[in-house]
Amino acid sequence: MTDQLKYGKIIRLNRQLNNLKLDFVAKKTGISKSQLSRIELNKEDISKENIEKIFNIMNLQTNNKNIDLLFENDFYNFYENIVYDRNFNSSYQKILSYSSYIQTTLSYVKYLLAQMIYSIVKNKNDNFQPYLYIEDYLEYLESYQIQIYYDYIGTSLYLLNDYKRANHYFKIANSYKGDVLSESMLYYHESMNYRHIGYLSLSYEYIKKAYHIFADSLNIKRLILSKMQIAIIENNKRNFKESVIIFNQCIKASKELNIHIISTLYNNLLWTYLLWGKYDKVIELKDEANQYMINDHRLYFYLSYAYEQLELHEEAKKFIKLAKTYMKNPTSYMEKMIYAYSIYLSHSNIEKKEKYLLSVYQAVQSSHDQELIVFILDLLIHFYKTNNDVEKAFHYQEKLLDYYKKTY
Repeated sequence: MTDQLKYGKIIRLNRQLNNLKLDFVAKKTGISKSQLSRIELNKEDISKENIEKIFNIMNLQTNNKNIDLLFENDFYNFYENIVYDRNFNSSYQKILSYSSYIQTTLSYVKYLLAQMIYSIVKNKNDNFQPYLYIEDYLEYLESYQIQIYYDYIGTSLYLLNDYKRANHYFKIANSYKGDVLSESMLYYHESMNYRHIGYLSLSYEYIKKAYHIFADSLNIKRLILSKMQIAIIENNKRNFKESVIIFNQCIKASKELNIHIISTLYNNLLWTYLLWGKYDKVIELKDEANQYMINDHRLYFYLSYAYEQLELHEEAKKFIKLAKTYMKNPTSYMEKMIYAYSIYLSHSNIEKKEKYLLSVYQAVQSSHDQELIVFILDLLIHFYKTNNDVEKAFHYQEKLLDYYKKTY
Protein backbone atom coordinates (compact mmCIF):
# COMPACT_ATOMS: atom_id res chain seq x y z
CA MET A 1 0.00 0.00 0.00
CA THR A 2 1.42 3.42 -0.99
CA ASP A 3 1.68 6.32 1.43
CA GLN A 4 -1.03 8.11 -0.56
CA LEU A 5 -3.42 5.21 -0.07
CA LYS A 6 -2.59 5.06 3.62
CA TYR A 7 -3.81 8.63 3.94
CA GLY A 8 -7.35 7.64 2.90
CA LYS A 9 -8.67 6.31 6.18
CA ILE A 10 -6.69 8.90 8.17
CA ILE A 11 -8.49 11.61 6.17
CA ARG A 12 -11.86 9.96 6.83
CA LEU A 13 -11.07 9.64 10.54
CA ASN A 14 -10.14 13.33 10.81
CA ARG A 15 -13.19 14.40 8.84
CA GLN A 16 -15.55 12.36 11.06
CA LEU A 17 -13.92 13.49 14.31
CA ASN A 18 -14.21 17.12 13.13
CA ASN A 19 -17.86 16.62 12.08
CA LEU A 20 -17.18 17.59 8.46
CA LYS A 21 -19.54 16.30 5.77
CA LEU A 22 -18.26 14.95 2.44
CA ASP A 23 -20.33 17.62 0.66
CA PHE A 24 -18.53 20.36 2.58
CA VAL A 25 -15.06 18.95 1.81
CA ALA A 26 -16.00 18.48 -1.87
CA LYS A 27 -17.23 22.07 -2.16
CA LYS A 28 -14.15 23.55 -0.46
CA THR A 29 -11.57 21.47 -2.34
CA GLY A 30 -13.17 21.10 -5.75
CA ILE A 31 -12.71 17.33 -5.51
CA SER A 32 -15.88 15.43 -6.35
CA LYS A 33 -17.76 13.69 -3.56
CA SER A 34 -17.43 10.30 -5.31
CA GLN A 35 -13.66 10.75 -5.70
CA LEU A 36 -13.35 11.76 -2.04
CA SER A 37 -15.28 8.65 -1.05
CA ARG A 38 -12.92 6.42 -3.11
CA ILE A 39 -9.89 8.15 -1.54
CA GLU A 40 -11.23 7.61 1.98
CA LEU A 41 -11.88 3.94 1.27
CA ASN A 42 -8.29 3.56 0.00
CA LYS A 43 -9.59 2.65 -3.45
CA GLU A 44 -7.79 5.50 -5.20
CA ASP A 45 -4.40 7.13 -4.84
CA ILE A 46 -4.41 10.77 -3.79
CA SER A 47 -2.14 13.36 -5.37
CA LYS A 48 0.04 15.65 -3.28
CA GLU A 49 -2.00 18.59 -4.58
CA ASN A 50 -5.26 17.04 -3.33
CA ILE A 51 -3.66 16.08 0.00
CA GLU A 52 -2.74 19.74 0.52
CA LYS A 53 -6.24 20.93 -0.42
CA ILE A 54 -7.91 18.55 2.04
CA PHE A 55 -5.40 19.22 4.80
CA ASN A 56 -5.78 22.97 4.42
CA ILE A 57 -9.52 22.92 5.15
CA MET A 58 -8.97 20.56 8.06
CA ASN A 59 -6.09 22.69 9.38
CA LEU A 60 -3.79 19.67 9.33
CA GLN A 61 -0.11 19.13 8.55
CA THR A 62 1.43 16.64 6.17
CA ASN A 63 2.91 13.33 7.26
CA ASN A 64 6.17 13.44 9.21
CA LYS A 65 7.97 10.09 9.42
CA ASN A 66 10.30 11.42 12.10
CA ILE A 67 7.27 12.22 14.26
CA ASP A 68 5.99 8.67 13.68
CA LEU A 69 9.25 7.21 15.00
CA LEU A 70 9.36 9.53 18.02
CA PHE A 71 5.75 8.80 18.83
CA GLU A 72 6.27 5.04 18.59
CA ASN A 73 9.01 5.27 21.23
CA ASP A 74 6.87 7.46 23.50
CA PHE A 75 3.84 5.19 23.07
CA TYR A 76 5.91 2.18 24.17
CA ASN A 77 7.27 4.10 27.15
CA PHE A 78 3.72 5.05 28.15
CA TYR A 79 2.47 1.47 27.90
CA GLU A 80 5.54 0.14 29.73
CA ASN A 81 4.70 2.48 32.63
CA ILE A 82 1.13 1.12 32.64
CA VAL A 83 2.39 -2.48 32.81
CA TYR A 84 4.93 -1.74 35.53
CA ASP A 85 2.28 0.28 37.35
CA ARG A 86 4.60 3.26 37.60
CA ASN A 87 3.53 6.91 37.42
CA PHE A 88 2.15 6.90 33.88
CA ASN A 89 0.61 10.39 34.03
CA SER A 90 3.83 12.09 32.93
CA SER A 91 4.33 9.69 30.00
CA TYR A 92 0.69 10.25 28.99
CA GLN A 93 1.26 14.02 29.03
CA LYS A 94 4.11 13.37 26.60
CA ILE A 95 1.64 11.55 24.35
CA LEU A 96 -0.72 14.54 24.50
CA SER A 97 2.09 16.91 23.53
CA TYR A 98 1.81 15.50 19.98
CA SER A 99 -1.78 16.65 19.60
CA SER A 100 -1.01 19.65 17.39
CA TYR A 101 0.46 17.57 14.56
CA ILE A 102 -0.19 13.87 15.20
CA GLN A 103 -3.49 13.83 13.33
CA THR A 104 -2.00 13.39 9.88
CA THR A 105 0.83 11.03 10.74
CA LEU A 106 0.36 7.31 10.51
CA SER A 107 0.70 7.27 14.31
CA TYR A 108 -2.69 8.91 14.72
CA VAL A 109 -4.47 5.64 15.50
CA LYS A 110 -1.80 4.80 18.09
CA TYR A 111 -2.45 8.21 19.61
CA LEU A 112 -6.15 7.32 19.93
CA LEU A 113 -5.22 3.90 21.33
CA ALA A 114 -3.13 5.58 24.05
CA GLN A 115 -6.11 7.79 24.94
CA MET A 116 -8.31 4.69 25.21
CA ILE A 117 -5.86 2.82 27.47
CA TYR A 118 -5.38 5.85 29.73
CA SER A 119 -9.12 6.43 30.04
CA ILE A 120 -9.87 2.80 30.95
CA VAL A 121 -6.97 2.46 33.42
CA LYS A 122 -7.59 5.84 35.05
CA ASN A 123 -11.36 5.72 35.28
CA LYS A 124 -11.51 1.99 36.10
CA ASN A 125 -14.99 1.50 34.60
CA ASP A 126 -14.93 3.82 31.62
CA ASN A 127 -17.36 3.24 28.76
CA PHE A 128 -15.45 1.58 25.91
CA GLN A 129 -18.07 2.40 23.24
CA PRO A 130 -16.44 5.64 21.98
CA TYR A 131 -13.31 3.66 21.07
CA LEU A 132 -14.88 0.90 18.99
CA TYR A 133 -14.33 2.88 15.78
CA ILE A 134 -10.58 2.25 16.19
CA GLU A 135 -11.31 -1.29 14.93
CA ASP A 136 -11.76 0.18 11.42
CA TYR A 137 -8.16 1.42 11.49
CA LEU A 138 -6.26 -1.61 12.79
CA GLU A 139 -4.13 -1.70 9.62
CA TYR A 140 -2.23 1.29 11.06
CA LEU A 141 -1.32 -0.65 14.23
CA GLU A 142 1.35 -3.25 14.84
CA SER A 143 0.32 -6.73 15.93
CA TYR A 144 1.13 -6.18 19.63
CA GLN A 145 -0.87 -2.94 19.56
CA ILE A 146 -3.89 -4.72 18.08
CA GLN A 147 -3.57 -7.23 20.93
CA ILE A 148 -3.50 -4.30 23.38
CA TYR A 149 -6.60 -2.79 21.74
CA TYR A 150 -8.73 -5.93 22.12
CA ASP A 151 -7.30 -6.62 25.59
CA TYR A 152 -8.39 -3.21 26.89
CA ILE A 153 -11.82 -3.41 25.27
CA GLY A 154 -12.16 -6.71 27.16
CA THR A 155 -10.82 -5.12 30.34
CA SER A 156 -13.35 -2.30 30.09
CA LEU A 157 -16.16 -4.87 29.82
CA TYR A 158 -14.70 -6.81 32.76
CA LEU A 159 -14.76 -3.63 34.86
CA LEU A 160 -18.41 -3.19 33.86
CA ASN A 161 -19.08 -6.79 35.08
CA ASP A 162 -19.86 -7.94 31.53
CA TYR A 163 -17.63 -11.00 31.86
CA LYS A 164 -18.90 -13.03 28.90
CA ARG A 165 -18.39 -10.22 26.39
CA ALA A 166 -15.04 -9.47 27.98
CA ASN A 167 -14.01 -13.07 27.36
CA HIS A 168 -14.98 -12.69 23.69
CA TYR A 169 -12.57 -9.76 23.24
CA PHE A 170 -9.80 -11.47 25.21
CA LYS A 171 -10.04 -14.42 22.81
CA ILE A 172 -9.68 -12.06 19.84
CA ALA A 173 -6.66 -10.47 21.55
CA ASN A 174 -5.09 -13.93 21.87
CA SER A 175 -5.32 -14.43 18.11
CA TYR A 176 -2.72 -11.66 17.58
CA LYS A 177 0.99 -11.96 18.26
CA GLY A 178 1.95 -9.78 21.18
CA ASP A 179 5.19 -8.88 22.89
CA VAL A 180 6.27 -9.45 26.50
CA LEU A 181 4.34 -6.45 27.83
CA SER A 182 1.08 -6.98 25.96
CA GLU A 183 0.94 -10.74 26.59
CA SER A 184 1.68 -10.42 30.31
CA MET A 185 -1.19 -7.97 30.78
CA LEU A 186 -3.55 -10.01 28.61
CA TYR A 187 -2.92 -13.10 30.77
CA TYR A 188 -3.34 -10.99 33.91
CA HIS A 189 -6.70 -9.57 32.78
CA GLU A 190 -7.95 -12.92 31.48
CA SER A 191 -7.22 -14.55 34.82
CA MET A 192 -9.36 -12.04 36.69
CA ASN A 193 -12.19 -12.42 34.20
CA TYR A 194 -12.14 -16.25 34.35
CA ARG A 195 -12.22 -16.08 38.15
CA HIS A 196 -15.38 -14.00 38.10
CA ILE A 197 -17.19 -16.42 35.78
CA GLY A 198 -16.19 -19.34 37.99
CA TYR A 199 -13.49 -20.97 35.83
CA LEU A 200 -10.98 -21.21 38.65
CA SER A 201 -8.61 -23.67 36.95
CA LEU A 202 -8.32 -21.45 33.88
CA SER A 203 -7.95 -18.39 36.10
CA TYR A 204 -5.05 -20.06 37.91
CA GLU A 205 -3.45 -21.18 34.64
CA TYR A 206 -3.47 -17.64 33.19
CA ILE A 207 -2.27 -15.88 36.34
CA LYS A 208 0.66 -18.31 36.52
CA LYS A 209 1.55 -17.42 32.91
CA ALA A 210 1.45 -13.72 33.80
CA TYR A 211 3.41 -14.37 36.99
CA HIS A 212 6.29 -16.04 35.14
CA ILE A 213 6.56 -13.18 32.63
CA PHE A 214 6.49 -10.60 35.42
CA ALA A 215 9.22 -12.58 37.22
CA ASP A 216 11.42 -12.72 34.10
CA SER A 217 11.01 -8.97 33.52
CA LEU A 218 11.52 -8.12 37.23
CA ASN A 219 8.12 -6.44 37.43
CA ILE A 220 7.93 -6.63 41.22
CA LYS A 221 4.63 -4.82 41.74
CA ARG A 222 2.81 -6.99 39.20
CA LEU A 223 4.45 -10.05 40.77
CA ILE A 224 2.87 -9.19 44.12
CA LEU A 225 -0.47 -8.39 42.45
CA SER A 226 -0.32 -11.76 40.69
CA LYS A 227 0.37 -13.53 43.98
CA MET A 228 -2.64 -11.68 45.40
CA GLN A 229 -4.77 -13.04 42.56
CA ILE A 230 -3.53 -16.55 43.33
CA ALA A 231 -4.52 -16.03 46.99
CA ILE A 232 -8.00 -14.88 45.91
CA ILE A 233 -8.37 -17.99 43.73
CA GLU A 234 -7.40 -20.16 46.71
CA ASN A 235 -10.00 -18.25 48.71
CA ASN A 236 -12.64 -18.99 46.04
CA LYS A 237 -11.68 -22.67 46.26
CA ARG A 238 -12.18 -22.49 50.04
CA ASN A 239 -8.48 -23.13 50.63
CA PHE A 240 -8.46 -20.44 53.29
CA LYS A 241 -5.26 -21.51 55.05
CA GLU A 242 -3.24 -21.32 51.83
CA SER A 243 -4.91 -18.02 50.91
CA VAL A 244 -3.95 -16.45 54.26
CA ILE A 245 -0.32 -17.61 53.92
CA ILE A 246 -0.03 -15.97 50.48
CA PHE A 247 -1.71 -12.73 51.57
CA ASN A 248 0.71 -12.44 54.51
CA GLN A 249 3.66 -13.03 52.17
CA CYS A 250 2.39 -10.25 49.90
CA ILE A 251 1.89 -7.86 52.83
CA LYS A 252 5.42 -8.54 54.09
CA ALA A 253 6.94 -7.96 50.63
CA SER A 254 4.87 -4.80 50.05
CA LYS A 255 6.01 -3.32 53.35
CA GLU A 256 9.67 -4.15 52.70
CA LEU A 257 9.58 -2.73 49.16
CA ASN A 258 7.27 0.20 50.02
CA ILE A 259 4.71 -0.82 47.40
CA HIS A 260 1.42 0.96 47.94
CA ILE A 261 -1.10 -1.86 47.66
CA ILE A 262 -1.12 -2.80 51.34
CA SER A 263 -4.67 -1.57 52.02
CA THR A 264 -5.96 -3.84 49.23
CA LEU A 265 -4.04 -6.78 50.68
CA TYR A 266 -5.40 -6.22 54.19
CA ASN A 267 -8.91 -5.91 52.78
CA ASN A 268 -8.57 -9.32 51.12
CA LEU A 269 -6.90 -10.90 54.16
CA LEU A 270 -9.68 -9.75 56.51
CA TRP A 271 -12.34 -10.91 54.07
CA THR A 272 -10.68 -14.33 53.92
CA TYR A 273 -10.68 -14.64 57.72
CA LEU A 274 -14.36 -13.65 57.72
CA LEU A 275 -15.27 -16.34 55.18
CA TRP A 276 -13.14 -18.85 57.12
CA GLY A 277 -15.03 -18.07 60.30
CA LYS A 278 -11.88 -16.83 62.08
CA TYR A 279 -13.67 -13.86 63.65
CA ASP A 280 -11.11 -13.45 66.43
CA LYS A 281 -8.41 -12.96 63.76
CA VAL A 282 -10.39 -10.12 62.19
CA ILE A 283 -10.55 -8.34 65.54
CA GLU A 284 -6.92 -9.16 66.32
CA LEU A 285 -5.86 -7.37 63.10
CA LYS A 286 -8.07 -4.33 63.73
CA ASP A 287 -5.35 -1.82 64.71
CA GLU A 288 -2.77 -3.15 62.26
CA ALA A 289 -5.19 -2.99 59.33
CA ASN A 290 -6.49 0.43 60.38
CA GLN A 291 -3.05 1.94 59.72
CA TYR A 292 -3.62 1.26 56.01
CA MET A 293 -7.44 1.18 55.82
CA ILE A 294 -8.11 4.45 57.63
CA ASN A 295 -11.87 5.13 57.89
CA ASP A 296 -12.53 2.36 55.36
CA HIS A 297 -16.17 1.21 55.32
CA ARG A 298 -15.07 -2.34 54.43
CA LEU A 299 -12.90 -2.66 57.55
CA TYR A 300 -15.74 -1.42 59.75
CA PHE A 301 -18.17 -3.85 58.12
CA TYR A 302 -15.83 -6.81 58.68
CA LEU A 303 -15.39 -5.82 62.32
CA SER A 304 -19.13 -5.43 62.82
CA TYR A 305 -19.79 -8.88 61.41
CA ALA A 306 -16.98 -10.47 63.45
CA TYR A 307 -18.18 -8.89 66.71
CA GLU A 308 -21.76 -10.00 66.06
CA GLN A 309 -20.64 -13.58 65.43
CA LEU A 310 -18.79 -13.46 68.76
CA GLU A 311 -22.03 -12.17 70.36
CA LEU A 312 -20.54 -8.75 71.17
CA HIS A 313 -23.66 -6.99 69.94
CA GLU A 314 -22.93 -3.42 71.02
CA GLU A 315 -19.52 -3.46 69.35
CA ALA A 316 -21.15 -4.86 66.22
CA LYS A 317 -23.66 -1.99 66.16
CA LYS A 318 -20.94 0.58 66.75
CA PHE A 319 -18.89 -0.59 63.78
CA ILE A 320 -21.80 -0.98 61.36
CA LYS A 321 -22.68 2.63 62.16
CA LEU A 322 -19.10 3.63 61.32
CA ALA A 323 -19.32 1.62 58.08
CA LYS A 324 -22.39 3.62 57.04
CA THR A 325 -20.81 6.91 58.08
CA TYR A 326 -17.58 6.40 56.15
CA MET A 327 -18.93 4.81 52.98
CA LYS A 328 -16.89 6.25 50.11
CA ASN A 329 -17.35 4.99 46.57
CA PRO A 330 -18.65 1.58 47.67
CA THR A 331 -19.56 -1.10 45.18
CA SER A 332 -23.33 -1.27 44.74
CA TYR A 333 -23.58 -4.65 46.47
CA MET A 334 -21.29 -3.63 49.37
CA GLU A 335 -23.48 -0.60 49.92
CA LYS A 336 -26.55 -2.85 49.95
CA MET A 337 -24.73 -5.29 52.23
CA ILE A 338 -23.87 -2.62 54.80
CA TYR A 339 -27.39 -1.19 54.87
CA ALA A 340 -28.92 -4.66 55.04
CA TYR A 341 -26.62 -5.67 57.87
CA SER A 342 -27.45 -2.50 59.80
CA ILE A 343 -31.12 -3.50 59.50
CA TYR A 344 -30.19 -7.04 60.54
CA LEU A 345 -28.59 -5.68 63.73
CA SER A 346 -31.42 -3.26 64.45
CA HIS A 347 -34.71 -3.80 66.29
CA SER A 348 -36.63 -3.92 63.00
CA ASN A 349 -39.19 -6.67 62.54
CA ILE A 350 -38.28 -9.99 60.93
CA GLU A 351 -40.12 -9.22 57.67
CA LYS A 352 -38.12 -6.02 57.12
CA LYS A 353 -34.83 -7.76 57.86
CA GLU A 354 -35.69 -10.58 55.48
CA LYS A 355 -36.63 -8.14 52.72
CA TYR A 356 -33.29 -6.32 52.95
CA LEU A 357 -31.22 -9.51 53.10
CA LEU A 358 -32.98 -10.91 50.03
CA SER A 359 -32.40 -7.65 48.12
CA VAL A 360 -28.66 -8.01 48.82
CA TYR A 361 -28.77 -11.64 47.67
CA GLN A 362 -30.28 -10.53 44.34
CA ALA A 363 -27.66 -7.80 43.90
CA VAL A 364 -24.78 -10.13 44.73
CA GLN A 365 -25.98 -12.80 42.28
CA SER A 366 -25.77 -10.33 39.40
CA SER A 367 -22.24 -9.36 40.48
CA HIS A 368 -21.00 -12.96 39.97
CA ASP A 369 -18.71 -12.45 42.98
CA GLN A 370 -18.33 -15.98 44.34
CA GLU A 371 -17.11 -14.96 47.78
CA LEU A 372 -20.02 -12.56 48.30
CA ILE A 373 -22.58 -15.10 47.08
CA VAL A 374 -21.30 -17.66 49.61
CA PHE A 375 -21.21 -15.01 52.33
CA ILE A 376 -24.79 -13.82 51.84
CA LEU A 377 -26.09 -17.40 51.56
CA ASP A 378 -24.40 -18.20 54.89
CA LEU A 379 -25.97 -15.07 56.37
CA LEU A 380 -29.45 -16.01 55.11
CA ILE A 381 -29.10 -19.52 56.53
CA HIS A 382 -28.01 -18.09 59.89
CA PHE A 383 -30.90 -15.59 59.82
CA TYR A 384 -33.57 -18.25 59.20
CA LYS A 385 -32.07 -20.64 61.76
CA THR A 386 -32.03 -17.86 64.37
CA ASN A 387 -35.70 -17.20 63.66
CA ASN A 388 -36.61 -20.90 63.70
CA ASP A 389 -37.66 -20.96 60.04
CA VAL A 390 -36.24 -24.41 59.32
CA GLU A 391 -37.82 -24.72 55.87
CA LYS A 392 -36.24 -21.54 54.49
CA ALA A 393 -32.93 -22.26 56.19
CA PHE A 394 -32.90 -25.66 54.47
CA HIS A 395 -33.87 -24.01 51.14
CA TYR A 396 -30.84 -21.70 51.18
CA GLN A 397 -28.60 -24.48 52.44
CA GLU A 398 -29.59 -26.44 49.33
CA LYS A 399 -28.78 -23.39 47.18
CA LEU A 400 -25.37 -23.14 48.82
CA LEU A 401 -24.66 -26.83 48.18
CA ASP A 402 -25.78 -26.49 44.53
CA TYR A 403 -23.54 -23.47 44.17
CA TYR A 404 -20.54 -25.40 45.51
CA LYS A 405 -21.23 -28.26 43.07
CA LYS A 406 -21.36 -25.88 40.08
CA THR A 407 -18.34 -23.84 41.09
CA TYR A 408 -15.94 -26.27 42.65
